[in-house]
Amino acid sequence: MKYLIKFFIILVVGFFLHSCTTIDKKANKAISKEEAKLNEWLNKPVSELKIEFGKPDLIEETPEGKTFLVYKSKKYLIKCERKFEVKGERVIGFSSSGCF
Repeated sequence: MKYLIKFFIILVVGFFLHSCTTIDKKANKAISKEEAKLNEWLNKPVSELKIEFGKPDLIEETPEGKTFLVYKSKKYLIKCERKFEVKGERVIGFSSSGCF
């Protein structure tokens, strides 16, 4: 009986470890897809970005003179924030948090 309980515990632990790996792989795949999507915007005109994403929720300007267009959304109660750094009328960088 002891061996059966140990076997069952090992089986359950193994299942949970496998599930964590699967979730991690799916998350990494979603992040890679998001980065590939945002990479397409590098060196594109800001006007095209605004056509695709609409009016930014926030425009941040740093003391160093950098400008960021910030887009916020929510999916499945998870907050998504995409920031595009712009210089002149071109997108020169991006960051993404919570988006998939």
